[in-house]
Amino acid sequence: MAGEFLMHSYSSISKTVLVLASSLYLACTRPDALFCESSTDCTDPARSFCDVGGAFAASDGVGNTCIVDPSGVPPVDAGPGDPDAAIVVPDATVQCTVSGDCSASLPICSDDMCEACTFGTAGDSDCQLRDNTAPFCHSNGTCRECISDSGCSGNAPVCDDSGVCGACVDDDECASGACGDVGSCVPTGSIVYVDSAGQDSNTCGNSQASACKNLSGLQGAIAKVASGKTHLVMAPGTYTEPQLVVFVGKTVKVVGHGAQIVAPSLNGPALAVGFSSDLVLSDVTILGGTGGVVGAGIDCTGANLRLVNVVVSGSEASGIDALNCELRVENSEISNHSAEGMTISGGTVTLLDTKIEDNGKRGAYLLNSVLHVERSRFFSNTLGGLRIENSSFHMESTEVVNNGNLMSGEVTRRTGGIVIRNGVSALSPQELFHCTVAGNVSPNFDIASAGVDCGVIPLLNTVDINSSIVVGNRKNNMASSPVQVTSSCQVRFSAVTGIGENMGNISELPDFVGSVGGNYHLNVGSPGTGAADPSSTVTTDIDGDVRPATGKDMGSDEV
Repeated sequence: MAGEFLMHSYSSISKTVLVLASSLYLACTRPDALFCESSTDCTDPARSFCDVGGAFAASDGVGNTCIVDPSGVPPVDAGPGDPDAAIVVPDATVQCTVSGDCSASLPICSDDMCEACTFGTAGDSDCQLRDNTAPFCHSNGTCRECISDSGCSGNAPVCDDSGVCGACVDDDECASGACGDVGSCVPTGSIVYVDSAGQDSNTCGNSQASACKNLSGLQGAIAKVASGKTHLVMAPGTYTEPQLVVFVGKTVKVVGHGAQIVAPSLNGPALAVGFSSDLVLSDVTILGGTGGVVGAGIDCTGANLRLVNVVVSGSEASGIDALNCELRVENSEISNHSAEGMTISGGTVTLLDTKIEDNGKRGAYLLNSVLHVERSRFFSNTLGGLRIENSSFHMESTEVVNNGNLMSGEVTRRTGGIVIRNGVSALSPQELFHCTVAGNVSPNFDIASAGVDCGVIPLLNTVDINSSIVVGNRKNNMASSPVQVTSSCQVRFSAVTGIGENMGNISELPDFVGSVGGNYHLNVGSPGTGAADPSSTVTTDIDGDVRPATGKDMGSDEV
């Protein structure tokens, strides 16, 4: 408005004269829609407050005028065509000399009154002068450290909803497509790019625009991983590889962005990790693997391998076949393989929040290895949950349920829930804490337990079953009623059908939500709730829910 423009341009004495003049002018020319006797007359949401006495600057001193509510949220400037773009909404109760006198909600001092900043470059300049740590004007009229990622950098490259720069967490937050371990975005120069719509060449992979087409091959993306190239970033899509995908001597993180890697029509694994490699696979699906025993989903030999949010499915052999590897699997799924979900010989394996399901043999078969499992699930594997030979293990908040087959098995290798054959070797630890082993089955020729079989003789280091549930495991001849655990297991503070009620154990059948459908969460008030080992230090259940300091529940689930 003319009066407002002049008020921003002249001295205080001049302003007084101009307000009187503009008041007379506006009183004659103001549209009837702006006249009000009370706020109920102000029907325009953008001007919902009636300035009866003309006390607010937004009415230019003219009484009975509808203006923006001075106590409400400042209006958003929608651009040059916005009729409210020039409206200044002062805080009528706060006078100021400089912007530092003003609050965060109305941060700019203008004409001795605190007001919102104006969205755009002018507002950015005002915010910069007020506080160079918050140099951007947000559309709601407040000054922010950032309003987009472009205002952030270094180890804090992401602008959050509150306008503060912080570390990246997800790869999708970075324009380069990769978030580094310290929360900064990986620079493009450290990345090899691959896109199923790309083109393999001697120089491909240096940018998203010049991405390689394949992982494999002499001109593929893996061949470009050399000194200084720490990440391999895949565009979403399906990659049907023409050759075997092999990482040998590579230290790299593969960021999949949901990509699918399909095994080539050649005998061998879908993906192989060879000697001296240190490989991380993130957010990717590995499909296939052909040629019988050589056709694993992932073959690992003498390497470090970490899987994060990975699906490995549909091979003709094991899902993961690892020999002397350091293997870590997080938030992943290993399913629908013709043989074991995992075959591990030597080395270590850590499973966190992982599902191993619907495999043609066992969920996992371990020999001479070290196993650590938390919050994971072995479900519906045809010949059983796990077989552990000459290996130490710690399992907590984990389910081994509905595994096994009533009609078939391997005579020399027992089936059912968990079978342990550690001889008399002094292996430690050997323990199940807060695990649920239930609904597993085995044929009659498996003479030991269908639940947890710790062996036929007491071991040098007895398997410790603590705060767990072992119930409902059976053979095909119901009359044989197998014991749930063998006598060589040590059982404490656990629910086991038929067990003597000592050492904190109970024999009642826990009340599950729906065991037939595979839901082994406990119902409220189920036997076993609040009855776990008082000294248990396990902090979370299978869903990641926090367990209480005292009165923890038996089994994988905390009600």
